[in-house]
Amino acid sequence: MLLRLAFCALSLGTLPLAVAEDRQFATRTRPLIQEYCQHCHNADNRESGVRVDTLESMIAESEVKHWQQVRDQIDQQRMPPEDEPQPTDAERRFIVQWFDRALHQAKIRPQEYNGSIRRLTVAQYRNSLKELLHVDEDVASIL
Repeated sequence: MLLRLAFCALSLGTLPLAVAEDRQFATRTRPLIQEYCQHCHNADNRESGVRVDTLESMIAESEVKHWQQVRDQIDQQRMPPEDEPQPTDAERRFIVQWFDRALHQAKIRPQEYNGSIRRLTVAQYRNSLKELLHVDEDVASIL
C-alpha cells in the first residue's frame, strides 16, 4: 500500500503530503475508527453491510459513494449508535475532516482510461463536418 501511495504521489509531485496523510491515517484515523466503529462493522459482523476494517488511507474512486455515506453518518451523529461509546466532538470533527480530504483526493486523482470511445454514426459524422467546416455540401461522402 505504501509503495503504491508513494508511486502515485511521485507521479503527482505530492510525495511529502501523501506520506504525511498515510502516517496520519495510521496513527490517528485508523485507531479512532477501530475504537468506535470496527466492533460492529468488520468481516464477522457487517452491520448494514458496512465494513470499516477494509478502509485504507487512499480511498479508491470506485468507493467514494460508499465512504461518503459513512462520513455523513458520522457527521450527522447517527453513528456510532447512542448505546455505544461516542467519540468526543474533536474526534468526530477530526474523522469527518479526514474523510473530506480523502474523498476529495479520490475524486481528483487521475484515473486510468480504458481507451474505449463511442464511434459517430454516418449522420453524426456528416453533421459534425458541416458544422466544423461551415459548408453545406456533403463532405463526408467524398472522404
